[in-house]
Amino acid sequence: MHPAYVGRLKSKGGETMKKYELIFVTDASLENEVIDEAVAKFTDLIKTNATIVEATNWGKRKLAYEVNKKWDGFYTLIQFEGPADFIKELERVLRIDERVMKFLVIKVDEKKIAQAEFYAQKRREREAARSARFAAERAAANQEATERAAAAEKAAAEKAAAAEAEAKTETPSEPVQETVQD
Repeated sequence: MHPAYVGRLKSKGGETMKKYELIFVTDASLENEVIDEAVAKFTDLIKTNATIVEATNWGKRKLAYEVNKKWDGFYTLIQFEGPADFIKELERVLRIDERVMKFLVIKVDEKKIAQAEFYAQKRREREAARSARFAAERAAANQEATERAAAAEKAAAEKAAAAEAEAKTETPSEPVQETVQD
């Protein structure tokens, strides 16, 4: 890490820390050690000037479009809290590093996240209620179909029993001839 930017932007006493997310893509055709070194460089830079909340390596993935005649990249996501003036320095260093193909730093808006989570929870509750209602309707329809099938089976059994009883009580169709002896 170059000493010119290490600790260059220490947070000032009264400055508020804001939440940010950095995602950057390094060239996947590089050696693993070089990629790890680039990730460590930016992680250390952020640790020096901000507080890391979470760092996640997403690994090698396909790019959505070709960048510098390459279709693969190594993705890294770092969530951190830091001063606003640090972001310009971080972006400058990301832009200079040749190993970084693309990057994006966004400010996380807590209110919008809370609102999105609230609406997502409401949507999940509506979907669960809807699924439960459909399940109840399917169960009622299945119960009704079962009852209709049982009633039809009972009617068929009664009809067969009645036909059998009628066959037993019926007189033969040919008259019985009696023979008389003289």
